[in-house]
Amino acid sequence: MKITWQRWMIFEILEANGYKLIDKIDQVALVDADTVIHPDCPFFFGRMTNWDFTGVVNDGDYEWVLRSIKNYTDEFFPGMDYISPSEYINNGMIILTAKHRTFCDEVIKFYWDNKDQIIESYDKFKVSTDQTIVNILRKQHEIKTTILPTTFNLQDLFRKNLLYVDERCWWEDTLENMYKAGYIYHFNAIPGNTLKRDANYWIKRTYEELYKK
Repeated sequence: MKITWQRWMIFEILEANGYKLIDKIDQVALVDADTVIHPDCPFFFGRMTNWDFTGVVNDGDYEWVLRSIKNYTDEFFPGMDYISPSEYINNGMIILTAKHRTFCDEVIKFYWDNKDQIIESYDKFKVSTDQTIVNILRKQHEIKTTILPTTFNLQDLFRKNLLYVDERCWWEDTLENMYKAGYIYHFNAIPGNTLKRDANYWIKRTYEELYKK
């Protein structure tokens, strides 16, 4: 089971470490390892989320998103209407409350019930692991959802011209525009580049700029 699926065991993980969420009060944010949160990030819990399942729309490669939706719907949910990209959440930043434990259990159950087919799908579709299936399950189970602004999961930074990856870039080699554009920086989908600046480079640089000044 890939680590992306294991995130949906969050309640068991919390309890194993001595924590327990209180229904409709406590919340937990699941944030991907390839992210950095700005120290001035606004408080996104509570009223901002309406205590719903909360996330940010996947604002990146829409060909990838649409292909993923089609392939996974046809493969695992035949006959179901395709979800819209406007409601397709990037799992890199998710906020849950105790009431979502049942849904998380359903996600893990779906994985074990379809494990072999899911594992085969990684190479077959080359688009996702848990993300698309969880989006479809969320729609199927009618999970009430709140969508936060893109500032709380600023994704696909390369396509937004926020990362300096080549000497031919016409903008300065600075992260100031990225800091102005959002609060949680998700260093996904960075292609190979002439300066060899991958996600690890940007995570380290961003962290040191924001937290080691």
